[in-house]
Amino acid sequence: HRDQTYRVKCSVMDLRYRDQSFSVDDDEDSRDVDIGVPPSSVNIQTADSEQKTLPRHWIECVQVMSKSQQSAVFTEQSQNGHTYFNGDFMEFKAQTFEPEFMGYSLDFFIESTNGTVTPKHIGYAYILPVNLSQTEGSKTVAINGMKHKPIGQVTVEYLIIKPMRTHTCDMSVSYQSHWKHHRRPLDIGHRGMGNSHDAEFLAAMRENTVGSLTAAGSHGADMVEFDVQLTKDLVPVLYHDFNVCLTMRKKKKEDLQLFQVPVKDLTNAQLQSLKLDHVSMQKYSNIDLTTEESNPPEEQPSPELTRLFESLDPLLGFCIELKYPQRYMNGTHEMDHYFDPNLYLDIILEQILKLAGERRIILCCFHPDICAMASIKQNKYPVFFLTCGVNSLWDTYVDIRTHSFPIAVNFAKADGILGISAHAEELLNDQSLIDIAKAEKKVVISWGEQLNNRETLDKLKDKGIDGLIYDRIYDLKTDKSNVFKLEYEAKLKLLQDLGQIPNTKHAQRQLLGSTSSEPGDNKEDTSSSAESSRSSSPTDKKRPLVVSSDTTLTKAKLPRQMSCI
Repeated sequence: HRDQTYRVKCSVMDLRYRDQSFSVDDDEDSRDVDIGVPPSSVNIQTADSEQKTLPRHWIECVQVMSKSQQSAVFTEQSQNGHTYFNGDFMEFKAQTFEPEFMGYSLDFFIESTNGTVTPKHIGYAYILPVNLSQTEGSKTVAINGMKHKPIGQVTVEYLIIKPMRTHTCDMSVSYQSHWKHHRRPLDIGHRGMGNSHDAEFLAAMRENTVGSLTAAGSHGADMVEFDVQLTKDLVPVLYHDFNVCLTMRKKKKEDLQLFQVPVKDLTNAQLQSLKLDHVSMQKYSNIDLTTEESNPPEEQPSPELTRLFESLDPLLGFCIELKYPQRYMNGTHEMDHYFDPNLYLDIILEQILKLAGERRIILCCFHPDICAMASIKQNKYPVFFLTCGVNSLWDTYVDIRTHSFPIAVNFAKADGILGISAHAEELLNDQSLIDIAKAEKKVVISWGEQLNNRETLDKLKDKGIDGLIYDRIYDLKTDKSNVFKLEYEAKLKLLQDLGQIPNTKHAQRQLLGSTSSEPGDNKEDTSSSAESSRSSSPTDKKRPLVVSSDTTLTKAKLPRQMSCI
């Protein structure tokens, strides 16, 4: 059976219609039966209608994408499904208002060797909503043959993406799929001024603090990169590692020791009040654990995300890494029992959308599913897929989408993600990878300790990289100007020369607050121009197109192998 070429088709089942579709009088050996899914359509009934019911249903045709496809885009399935190759990654997706009623039917076919005969239907499997109780997970179900006897089993991984309940997307402004390629490559300060714990050259200020991020901006960073995760009481804070170290006293000794605790198990108040050490300090035996915390407030660890929006220059862009754990190939996990991904993203995204104003922001994550979810849940900010790719420094994640730069590009193309944030080692070993991404119209930025010298930075800039995330920006960037400030000042001078605004600080602040993203952002503006808006009366203005946020997207992924009996 391993030498056979299989085809797989996924169909959705609306279980509210099962009584209309199945009967005990049906031929038990027949699978030629309507599953009971109404045609793809929008059929909305509100509480104000005569029926007095909630929205009834909406199911979009299931689409499929596999790693073996060169085009790496979701397409509609053929009548006999999609070809599956051993080691392939196949993904199906569908949308519905009511995921609690939607199940899946998987049909399996054997493809003829000469391709002239219709593929033979050999079995089927069902995945019911009761099996999909969590946002994400994996399920193993039996594959039944045409005589209703088990012939194998299939394991699927699933992801349910739910909309944010407190935010409505509109099409007035979208940064998601636009990038100004004529601009010079962006210089992005890694965790502010750089890694301050376990790098070859440590930063002078503590990483991921207000002081470090502010200092990077004053030394010419166009953007600053930092890591965000949630505390136990669901407050977004800045911290890189999933664990911190607390100083604890041993039971029968006066000696103190460092005790490792997950950030997610501490409240925000505990993080702000306790003396914290980095996990790398555990490898040292001669450190003094009795010293008092002497850092000023702006250099205290784990500041709240809200504080950054209030404290930092609005022309300093944010590259926000969404920290979410994954499994490694060796069987270990970065962090077990983490927050539900929908809850995690909703809290962080809602805070960003509320406080960001006109600040340039890009979102990035190492977890492919978090990237896909961030791209679907909001349409204002671009998303970048962080990837280690092929490297010699870290263990490999289980998810095949993280294994190489070309696979990352295909994933970004399929899921509508703007760009790739790739580890420098893979790009330096094969600089043609940048051209591969550019051919697919993807933006490429890079990160890694290899970038902490001017020669490497210049090499990748000459190759056409769109942005570089590196340490010690105060030392490596000779031009101390922020590209967004230069563009803002050029626009300000032009408007003043034309007499459009007075040469006053108040007018400058108004311009910064209302149009600071205009001169140098990744903005697609589908609304009317400012000139036509001023000339039209309030009754002539059109309301922005509103995108419904009430649909839930479910994705099911087949494994790289199917086990058969």
